[in-house]
Amino acid sequence: MASAIATTAKRMRLYTFRSLWGTTAPQTKKFDQLFASLKAKGYSGIECSLGDTATTNNVERAQFRQLLNKHDLKMIAGVYSSWVDYTGRSDASDQSMTKHIELLKKQVECALEFDPIHINAHSGADSWNDHQNREFFGAVMQQIYKPLLPHIDLSPPPKPQKPAKKIAATPAPPTANAASETVAPTTDAAAPAPASDTPPQPIAASRGPTISHETHRGRSFFNPFATARVLAEYPQLRLTADFSHWSVVCERLFEGSRDSEILKRLCAHVSHIHARVGSPQRAQIPHRFGPGSEQLANEITRHRRWWQWIWAAQREQGFTHTTLTPEYGPPPYQHVATAISTADTAAAATASAALELELDSMIDGERQSCVEQYESWSAAPTKAALHGITRFPFKAAPAPRTPKEPKQSKAAEAESGGPFAATTKPSTERAPERRARFPKRPIGPSAKPKRSDAKPNPHLNPPANSLPRFKPHPKHTPPGLPPLPPLQTN
Repeated sequence: MASAIATTAKRMRLYTFRSLWGTTAPQTKKFDQLFASLKAKGYSGIECSLGDTATTNNVERAQFRQLLNKHDLKMIAGVYSSWVDYTGRSDASDQSMTKHIELLKKQVECALEFDPIHINAHSGADSWNDHQNREFFGAVMQQIYKPLLPHIDLSPPPKPQKPAKKIAATPAPPTANAASETVAPTTDAAAPAPASDTPPQPIAASRGPTISHETHRGRSFFNPFATARVLAEYPQLRLTADFSHWSVVCERLFEGSRDSEILKRLCAHVSHIHARVGSPQRAQIPHRFGPGSEQLANEITRHRRWWQWIWAAQREQGFTHTTLTPEYGPPPYQHVATAISTADTAAAATASAALELELDSMIDGERQSCVEQYESWSAAPTKAALHGITRFPFKAAPAPRTPKEPKQSKAAEAESGGPFAATTKPSTERAPERRARFPKRPIGPSAKPKRSDAKPNPHLNPPANSLPRFKPHPKHTPPGLPPLPPLQTN
């Protein structure tokens, strides 16, 4: 059984991508050298926004795509509904929902010209309420998914089914020559060997690219609780998991049981991972592998556990491959010991080159760590899967109620010797006593006295010269006005 599980796990292959965020290639346009270096390091492709490609027309986009094909690299495109590339002032809250949808649709149309295998969307605004988020993502699926990405299945995921119980086979009746027949014991070792590993499928989907929405600050999915409420309405949506943003937004590592349950369910919606470790105080820890990393062991352990939850959910959903982009942002994300002075051009260039080398070293180290982690996880003999944790709807089905027994009358319970047998009399014996205690009231015209025979009610018909029915209390009486001073006459 263990060998079968390990074989199944190896069929889902990990592909790593290098983000162009923080590189100088978009400015220098030395993409050929960069792509050759990334291929030599073992990356499967790049992840970049449309601005990082430094292209402005279809011809330049075609040349960029040819360079990727030359080095056998794939592309994950980043698109935005507002505040493109996070440059300048944020306009996410100022733009209307219609503007968000129009810009996102325009960016997706442009991204499709690069033939990406996946699209990572920075969608919405954190200032929107639940109703606006539901309206926005509903419009995105209708106006962007259906016309531009028709291969994406928008039907809600099927409800989880309980595993069928194994029924023990009934033994066959003994035959005449049963003594001479010998049956080999059935063990795991004697079980038929699983089918050989099929070669991994190409990363590029034959039907078209997939799309997911990043869990990024400033966006609709800026915290797990707002994300859960949207996914409860639209479980077809997929996520790009960058949980370092959630750690700093919510200022915790979600170690509670309720938080962990929500994170597990959200992990079942993830299609792509941004592997960056954050803490409750910052979105990127300064020393991932250098001195001082032992003080951040808890943060590293929690993020690794979240990534394993994602892999387990993807494997249960039948993914043939999973994608991951190790991230380590440049300044101001990157920790800089001393400020870089721009007065001395040569010194500034040297310091910037040193920071870029440090950035490359950190990202390559993160990639190597994630690959080793994935290999050890996938080769584990036990299946550390999300058993019972499925995609949204988040609300779990209520437990079936056990049917209650019908209540027994007191008389029948008395006859059967129930708890009321010693203290309760049958209804036939109680009837005379009840009639004596509660005699029947007269029915008909003589039941009520006529109005003329009734006693006058002074409260309803007071005499004309009677006092008022209500006399205000002295405490509640407003004080009288002071007497007017006498008139002064000359």
